Amino acid sequence: MRTRLPNLREVPKVLKSKNVMTNAKKKGNNWENKIANWLRAHGFKATKDPSSGAHYERGDIVNNMNLTIESKACKKVKLMEWWGQVDTAAAQQRNEPCLFLHIDGMPDNEWLVVMHSNDWIEHMKTDPEVEQDYQDPKAAYAFRNLKEAVRVAMKYIE
Repeated sequence: MRTRLPNLREVPKVLKSKNVMTNAKKKGNNWENKIANWLRAHGFKATKDPSSGAHYERGDIVNNMNLTIESKACKKVKLMEWWGQVDTAAAQQRNEPCLFLHIDGMPDNEWLVVMHSNDWIEHMKTDPEVEQDYQDPKAAYAFRNLKEAVRVAMKYIE
């Protein structure tokens, strides 16, 4: 039986796909390091997970914020696919999913950050600098008018 020789036209495609994958991995590693450095610069404990991309469901950035952080640097956003990835990893880690997106053309050290709305609310509630005393503008107007009416009525009582 004869051994089949590889088609020489296919070899460059194989090499090209390997180089593309290597470049994508380098790009991913670069942005994961940038995110970890950025988080540390803002006072958080964060490091790039050395096993990131090795099919372990832990997220890309090890941190002290109870978040599973997944990082994506891309030309085209595949939001629901990536959200599913980070949401699954977060469920396994029993913490909150957080997706950092850097879209080609954005300035360095800028990301879009995606979180579930319930997780975002919980983070905002625990932030001491965020005022949580919301007043409905119509209610505030009604109370101002009520206050003025009481002040006028008090003049008649005195």
